[in-house]
Amino acid sequence: MRNLNKDLLKVLGSGCAALVLALLTGGCGLGSGNGGGNNGGGSNNGGGGGVYAVACEALDIDASAGLDKAKFWASADTYGLDAFYVWEVDATTDGHYKYHGTSLVVPDSLPSEGWTPKDTSPLWSAIRWGADGYDPYKFNPDDPFYLWYLPYTPGSSWQSRTGAHNDGTCPDDNYQVNGRPRCQEVNELDPQAPWLTHGKTYLFQMNMLPPPPFCLGDMLICVQSCYRVIKTY
Repeated sequence: MRNLNKDLLKVLGSGCAALVLALLTGGCGLGSGNGGGNNGGGSNNGGGGGVYAVACEALDIDASAGLDKAKFWASADTYGLDAFYVWEVDATTDGHYKYHGTSLVVPDSLPSEGWTPKDTSPLWSAIRWGADGYDPYKFNPDDPFYLWYLPYTPGSSWQSRTGAHNDGTCPDDNYQVNGRPRCQEVNELDPQAPWLTHGKTYLFQMNMLPPPPFCLGDMLICVQSCYRVIKTY
């Protein structure tokens, strides 16, 4: 039985790792056949299972120190969030936005399954999945999500799409990394984080993504809540 449990953990671990990688890079169109993030967001079947629409609400932002040093939280959220994304977007002639380099319009809602936009990857992303009681994390104005920084939580670490982790050494071990302080309080910089470009427009999005074992059926990538803001630098 002990060996069986070890083998099961290896299988679950590899599956979780694949899902985390897909979520950090924007996914690869996994999930139901409703467009993987196209307009509409699926149908609501009254809670009996299947895909339903997850409305994207307002993400609070403090960019008083500049957009490249912005802080984020969701006032309307009462549960917590565990994923952050940055996409470059372009304005359309009808007042909407599309993901840069694609014809895919940024929707007002996401399908609860297979929500990641197809044929595009975020400029940067970070996520934390852990069944240790510390996921998701409740951000607020006094404890926001700092752009390019990985929050500190006990247990499993936040991880960026470049593979960076928060190793728990902030704020004591602080120094400059590529012109940025390594630590923002207990939050740790991703040393490979990009820079925003003046004149370009960006979509900042935070989600609550149900961790395993709550979303492993058919290897679907699920989303439970969505908060976003679009700003031009």
